[in-house]
Amino acid sequence: MCCESILGLIEAGYPIFNLRSALSYIADNAFVTPCKQCVVIENGVLSICGRCVDIPGLCEQCGYFFAAEYTLAFNGNWQVIKDMLRSYPKLINS
Repeated sequence: MCCESILGLIEAGYPIFNLRSALSYIADNAFVTPCKQCVVIENGVLSICGRCVDIPGLCEQCGYFFAAEYTLAFNGNWQVIKDMLRSYPKLINS
């Protein structure tokens, strides 16, 4: 439901940082966890991907959309890579 709402906003032209090509993977939680390329600092604690890695079973309920996008890209999903290269610079420079 959340991903459908985000997709609707993207299609309506809103400057959404989430990648259209990753939303179906996020909705299905169909990506490798944890994302070893992502680092999160929370309450002064440095974690790979997020605090999820320290809590058994929490990775399967991942809510870090950026981690899903990065793990898909770093695992060679060309559609996500293409979307990332097209979308991120446009949003960062606006």
